[in-house]
Amino acid sequence: MPKPAPIARPRAASAGALAGRLREAADRLTSKIDDLRRPRADNTPKRAKEAAKRRIEADHNERCRQAYLTLAEMHENGVIPDLLCTLKPGAQVFDMLRTKVDHSGGYYSIRDTGEYSDQSPAGIALRELVLGRNKADFEKLARQRKIQELEADVKFANIPGFFPTPIDVISIMLEKSQIGSKMIVLEPSAGKGDIADAVRDAADPTVNVLVCEINQKLREILTLKGHMVLCQDGSYDFLDMLIPNNSIIDRILMNPPFEKGQDIDHVQHAYQILKSGGRLVSIMSMGPFFRGTAFKFRTWFDEVGGEMEKLPPESFKDGFCSTGANAVLVTIDKP
Repeated sequence: MPKPAPIARPRAASAGALAGRLREAADRLTSKIDDLRRPRADNTPKRAKEAAKRRIEADHNERCRQAYLTLAEMHENGVIPDLLCTLKPGAQVFDMLRTKVDHSGGYYSIRDTGEYSDQSPAGIALRELVLGRNKADFEKLARQRKIQELEADVKFANIPGFFPTPIDVISIMLEKSQIGSKMIVLEPSAGKGDIADAVRDAADPTVNVLVCEINQKLREILTLKGHMVLCQDGSYDFLDMLIPNNSIIDRILMNPPFEKGQDIDHVQHAYQILKSGGRLVSIMSMGPFFRGTAFKFRTWFDEVGGEMEKLPPESFKDGFCSTGANAVLVTIDKP
């Protein structure tokens, strides 16, 4: 049986030149990746699909960039494996690091499966080398991509009451809430966790953030983001949540559903489970403050010393899920 032909290793001089070419190729990919990751409109299913395609392509190019840098370093140190010693910048490396794309979810659906088409020994070796050396970074990126895929799914899913809070409104809420160190903060009906994210990013590291969310797909997003999702007696419904004895919740920041006066029920329930000395900051619809049927709520609101201010008109018009409904912000301190 004939022996396989030996792999021709580059000489030291040519290895150095190849390392230089690999680094130059990595540098060229940097600007391409930045352009692919540049934020673009994704407010329609077609645009969301195009945004997902660009993210997949950006991730593919990032793997190739890391591969070029890794190969260059190994050539320079003289430790390149035989299987990889002849790899040059170009299509071969790109093909080794390309993942399969799934379109089975419908015309506007596109997902990176994470599975690689190339199963050659060299392709497997290259991936193990590159992904192994950058494991934490690629795991973080994979988690971000999963979150983005789920967010794309829920954006056009018409989930009742799901209108995530715009960042400008969240900034006002954070200022009103006056969150201090070691506080426990709850976001009920958290959706995809925009308020909880902002609290975690802005607050003292000693602050603990809890969330509550009834929708399973939104809970999956919250879990991937690392938030602690509350469940009581098998229920994820905030209105089923009861706090025994003394509450530990210092702050509640919320954007409850508005339909059929649900915001009234959610605000009153939040006040009930809030710690004495705690503060509740909530978005509400305009209805409870002028509808005749909400007179009982307004009486209660005055009794607990609630304060209300109007948010700028159409504050949610350019949000994740757009709505032209006007809203108010209420603040209630619990004695």
